[in-house]
Amino acid sequence: HPCWLSQGVNDFWGRRWNVTVHRFLRRLYHAPVLARTGSRAVATAAAFAGSSILHEVLIWRISSYCDPSRKSSVLDSIGRQTLFFIIQGLTCWLERVGQLRFPGATKRIRG
Repeated sequence: HPCWLSQGVNDFWGRRWNVTVHRFLRRLYHAPVLARTGSRAVATAAAFAGSSILHEVLIWRISSYCDPSRKSSVLDSIGRQTLFFIIQGLTCWLERVGQLRFPGATKRIRG
């Protein structure tokens, strides 16, 4: 599943980048939220939110464990992972509703 062959953002996150984590997030966040709300957009947002929380915690723990003297710089970076995943979730949604097109994408991604 080479990343550089992605047809768009949804294809990249859903089928090419870290498929194991994708499956985990789908089971943990996406499927239960989809079952409750019936909204794929809300379920996708929940999966990206869950991923951002996991990344924030992991980076905070690893950084503070590796070098406890860097606590202030670790605290300064809080929110960057969340912002990154909010942007990624938004681009996935825009692509899905047809407002975002990528050069070279030959077909609409359905998932």
